[in-house]
Amino acid sequence: MSTSDVSIVSNSPEEENLTEEFKNLANVICSVIKNTTDDFTVGIFGDWGTGKTTLMKLIQKEISTDKERELQNKDLDVLKLFNESNASKFKNFFQKKDLLEKDKEKAFTTVWFSPWRFENEISHATMPLLVLIIKELLIQISNRQDYLSKNGKKIYSFLKSCEYQLQISAPGISFTATKDKEDTQKNINGIPIPTLQQGIDIIKNMLKEINSDKKKFNLKIILFIDDLDRCSPEITVEVLDSIKILLNIKGVVNVVGLNDNVVAKLLSEKLDKYEINPDQYLQKIIDLSIRIPDWNQEQIKKIVENSIKKIKSDPLGSFISQKSQWFSVVSENNPRQIKRLINEFIIDYEFYRISQEEKP
Repeated sequence: MSTSDVSIVSNSPEEENLTEEFKNLANVICSVIKNTTDDFTVGIFGDWGTGKTTLMKLIQKEISTDKERELQNKDLDVLKLFNESNASKFKNFFQKKDLLEKDKEKAFTTVWFSPWRFENEISHATMPLLVLIIKELLIQISNRQDYLSKNGKKIYSFLKSCEYQLQISAPGISFTATKDKEDTQKNINGIPIPTLQQGIDIIKNMLKEINSDKKKFNLKIILFIDDLDRCSPEITVEVLDSIKILLNIKGVVNVVGLNDNVVAKLLSEKLDKYEINPDQYLQKIIDLSIRIPDWNQEQIKKIVENSIKKIKSDPLGSFISQKSQWFSVVSENNPRQIKRLINEFIIDYEFYRISQEEKP
């Protein structure tokens, strides 16, 4: 085997490793989200690498009624859809994309947001989330020509303002880099700085229009906010505060993935001076707390076996299989840590093998 054959195990969530416990838990949470009329926040708690994102992705998939037309996989540049004087271009765009009526009128739609990707934002950390929500709602509302003719310019202005604020491009959003911070206090090139309240008002207005026909629409937005524990203390507080604001919008449910111990420490850095208890602060935001189930040795062994199938080196695969219990103990039954250990073994093994081959 040459070095070109070497590959490592993917760290991405994989369905083949899902346990029945995970699947059942996802089904229960989906049922709660779909059947609870009030808006609320679900907290998915767990340590690094234990499967928070995996569970959230499974919930997102189960919620979707049409195998999820994932927003982040749609190459949509919203700013190009608008014409300040001609909102009808919306309809033409979506007809070309051949989106079905049922796709625009489904009862649930999901938005995935990883706030740590926007750490360098000058504006409020939640502004990119509002943009993602508005983009999804535009798909839902694309056949409402009267509404778009009346409100399209306001929505366009908000998104155009965001264009100058977002420093990095989120999936499906083509935005330019921001200007110097000193130039962004009031406006940039004559374009007013967008505010959080403006975005929230637009979302409220769009949802009101979408749900105006009760027989045809009853849309609920499920927001998945992942990796909050990767954020700085400032961003963490901003996002959590925004969740409280978003809950004032009828038809919004939040699903937040976080390591509560890490987030509590981040919050304490910001809240201690106000004598606010971080745990109590979280409890006021999270209505339903779900703890990731512990992984047992049998489940870890399954992850090891599935990983081995992707290793092209048979001697190495056999060795790892024989040591599955050792992997379980060393990794403390942590799925992500298992994959890291396997990948380290792959590199060490290949280095040793090549070194031996080069010996005279």
